[in-house]
Amino acid sequence: MSIEKPIKLFIVEDDWEFSEELQKDLEASKNSVLDLPFEIKAFETGDECIKELHQNPELMVIDLRLPGMTGIELLKYVKNYNKDIKTIVLSGQKEVEQVLEVYKAGADDYLVKNDKYLDELEQAIIRLTSTIKLKRQVEELQDQIADRSRYSSILGNSTALLSVLKLIQKV
Repeated sequence: MSIEKPIKLFIVEDDWEFSEELQKDLEASKNSVLDLPFEIKAFETGDECIKELHQNPELMVIDLRLPGMTGIELLKYVKNYNKDIKTIVLSGQKEVEQVLEVYKAGADDYLVKNDKYLDELEQAIIRLTSTIKLKRQVEELQDQIADRSRYSSILGNSTALLSVLKLIQKV
C-alpha cells in the first residue's frame, strides 16, 4: 500500500446541490490548501453508502439528517464495520446533546454548517489524513520486516531468504 495512494473520501449528504458544491470546493482545496491526492464519492442516503463500504473509504463526511437512516445510525454502522474509517459529521445542528451523541457514536470530528464550514472542514481533513498517512507508513514498514521469531527453525540471513520469509508472512 502506497502512502501517496489517493485517500478515498465518501460524502453522505441528502442535499445534492450542497454535496456537489462541497465536492467542487474540496477539489479546489486539494490543489491548494490540502495538497493531498484523494478521490471523492458522494451518496444521498446511508443505505447507498453502506452498499459501497467494500470500497474501503478512509475518510467520510456525514450529514446528520439523512432519509431512511440517520447520520448517527450510519456512523455507528461504519464504526462497527471498520473502526479505522475516519469520520467527520457535518450538520446544521449545534445542540450540545446532539454533539455529545455524535462523539459517543465514534465520530472523529463534528462541524456545524455555517459560513466557516469549508475552512474548518479543510483543517479537519488535514488532521485526519495525517493520521491515515502515518497508519499507511506503519503498515508499509511492517510489510517490509520479516518476523524472524516466527521462523526460528530456519537458519540464515541472506537477502533472498529474508525476501522469502516476508512473502510467507504476507500470505
